[in-house]
Order: sequence, then C-alpha cells, then structure tokens
Amino acid sequence: MSGSAIADAAGSGKLIIDMMRRGNAYTASYAAAITAATAVIGPIIPPSIPMVLYALISDASIVFTAALFTVRAIEMYIRAQRVMASSQKTVA
Repeated sequence: MSGSAIADAAGSGKLIIDMMRRGNAYTASYAAAITAATAVIGPIIPPSIPMVLYALISDASIVFTAALFTVRAIEMYIRAQRVMASSQKTVA
C-alpha cells in the first residue's frame, strides 16, 4: 500500500481483521497474526520507501535499480505465496 509496514498494518488492519472474523472464520488472534505477517511484505514490494531512498542516496544506476526492483518483486511473490499457503484453513 505505502511501502511502510506500520502504515500497511494500521491502514487496512481493522478492515481486514473484521472481514476475517465475520462468520467466526478465524479467531481474533489468528486474524491479527495474518495481518501482521502480510504487513511485513509492504516494504519489499517495489517501489518501497527503503528501496527508493537507497537508490537516491547511493546514486545507483538505472540498470542496477531496475534489477534490484525485479529481484524484490520475485522475492515478494515467493513470500506472498508462502503466507497464503500457511494461512489456509485445514478442513477436518
């Protein structure tokens, strides 16, 4: 959402937790844990605040910055897949 984990958790946390709790689908603590885990992905998604600051401060080349964004996007995709896989509810 913004590239900041705290802003991501605060901005959408209440809405997401309420939606997960609707119909007793998840407990409050589990819904909060999923929200916290997914908020950490925010700074990884390009262009995040730390990555833009790094590029500005280090005066990195355009090619290096594009490669860094690509690697971060791949890493974000893998992490998002792992969070989704771990948050699946098992059916007994």
